[in-house]
Order: sequence, then C-alpha cells, then structure tokens
Amino acid sequence: MPSVRSIFARHKLPLLLVACYVAGRFLPAPGVWLHELPIAPSQLTWLAPTMAQLLVAVLLYAAAVAVDWRSIVDVARRPLLLAGSVAAVWIVPTLVVRVASQLLVCFGDDEIALPLAVGFALVAAMPVANSAAAWTQQSRGNLSFSLSLIVISIVVAPWMVPLALRALGTPLDGTHDTMLRALTQQLAGVSFIVWVLLPTLAGLLTRAIAGDRWVEQRHTAFLIVASATALLLLNYMNAAIALPKLAATEIKAALPATLLISGLVCVSGHLVALALRAKVDVPTTRAIGYALGMKHTGLALALAAGALASEPLLIVPIITTTLVQHVVSATFHAFASETK
Repeated sequence: MPSVRSIFARHKLPLLLVACYVAGRFLPAPGVWLHELPIAPSQLTWLAPTMAQLLVAVLLYAAAVAVDWRSIVDVARRPLLLAGSVAAVWIVPTLVVRVASQLLVCFGDDEIALPLAVGFALVAAMPVANSAAAWTQQSRGNLSFSLSLIVISIVVAPWMVPLALRALGTPLDGTHDTMLRALTQQLAGVSFIVWVLLPTLAGLLTRAIAGDRWVEQRHTAFLIVASATALLLLNYMNAAIALPKLAATEIKAALPATLLISGLVCVSGHLVALALRAKVDVPTTRAIGYALGMKHTGLALALAAGALASEPLLIVPIITTTLVQHVVSATFHAFASETK
C-alpha cells in the first residue's frame, strides 16, 4: 500500500511545483548555490559532476528500479510504435515551431524576433528531457517505454539535432555547425554514459537482484517520494537561475508570444499522445506524452551559451520552455491523477 507521503507527493506535485517557482523567483540564492555546488573532487570536472547531474541520475535510477522487466519485453514487441515515437520527438516540435514562430514576426523588430526564433529552433531540435521519466513515474505511466525514448533519443541526437536545425532554417555558419556537432557528440558521449545510461542500468540491475516483491512491497513509496523530491529540487534550481534572468530581459513586448510558443511546443506532444489512446494503452500514451512534451533544454542552453553566445536573447525561449514544460506536465499529471 502506498504511504501517506507518497500519496501526498503524487497528488500535490503541481502545487509543490508552483511553490518551487515562487521560491525560485523571490528566494533564488539557495537554488543558485545548489546549482554551483561541486559534488565531486576537482579531478573529475571533465565529467561535469554538478548537483543537477546528480538529481537527474536520481530521477532515472528511481524510474528504472520501478520498471517491471516484463514491460521491457513489451517495448521490444512494439518496434513501430517506438520508432514512430522517436521520430515524433523531432517532427512534432519542428512543425509547431515552424508555424508558431511566425507570431514573433508580428513585433516587427528583427533584432528580437530572429534570435528568439533561433532559440526555439534549438529547443525543437533537442532530444527528450531526462525528467520525462520522473513525470511518467508520478503519473503511473509506462516507465520502460519512457526510459527507452530518453535513451534512444539521446543516442541519435548527434545526427538528428543538425538535421532538425537545418529543417527549421536556422542560420548557422560553418564554425557554429562544427561546434554544434562537437557539443552534441560530447554531451551524448561520456556524459550520456555516466549520467543517463549508468543510473538507468543500475536501477534495472537493482530490480533484477532484489526482486519484484522487495521493490513493490517495501520501496515503491520511497521511490515515488525520492523521484518527486529530486524533480522539485531540480525545478527550484532551474527557476532560481532562470526567472531572475527572464525578469531582466528587454523583451517584455514579445514575452507573451514567447510563453505561448513554449506552451504550444509542450502541449503538442501530449495532444499527439492523446490522439493515440484509441489504439495504445493509457500508461504508454502517458509516457509518450511526457517524452514528446519535454525537451532536453540543458543541452540547448549549453549550445546557446557556447556556440552562439553573441546572441543573449537565444536563451529566453530555452528558459521559458524549461519552466513551461514542467507546468504543462504538472497539469497533465493532475489530470492523470484523477483517472486510472
């Protein structure tokens, strides 16, 4: 039976998320401190061991421990659905951004509209966010399918990201294109193995060794609380860094359209998943919805801050999408909590 703490964490998650954003806006100092806190010796800085990376590892480990091995076999039996979902990770947001970015043209200021459009192109080109697994777990979705989409999308990201950016007509010169490939390969290489693959494999191995009964009878509630805590702490840290920057930007006129486009990118994935409910079971559609509705904005932010640092407005769509995608996910989670 779920504990009172796990029930509270699951059903009050949207409200707790709002509280994290309020705290991030008005009490950002602890969040910034946590974000910059080193958690490993300086000799290991080549692995980028930050608190955010550790929280992501906790999210993925908790999700993997909760995976029933039989459901992994079920994923393998549906290769067309899996392949189609992976393709939709890039197709759906690319189409949305291609159309919705026209809203930015209404402001008539190319110095603002163009970098914002490129920022949204970066968002659309990203793989699935790692935190999609946490929302899937909280909503009783298909964790094995969610983890499969996360891992596969990051593996193919070095090839798909440049293709998506070119499909969106992003004006990258040869230098930026080279830096883009190097960055995606780097973040999908050692970082992928250490902070994505290893926690996932460790969780699956824990389940295999301990057994289904040990996990389900003694640790299900703990995993739910641990996942929710890591998710909320990660959101607080992101809000503490992002919201003060967002408040300081000089794009107040374009901010409503920017928020709207971020919302459309996130909602579109869930709508595609809802459209599949006639043919796909509910837990799997939830996993697909969170995967398609959540982008790896950390990778996008690294690219914007590195290869395209000359355009500071590029980070605005990334910041808004980082925050909005969790609000959208919390909304769908609240709906999922009321249904079976």
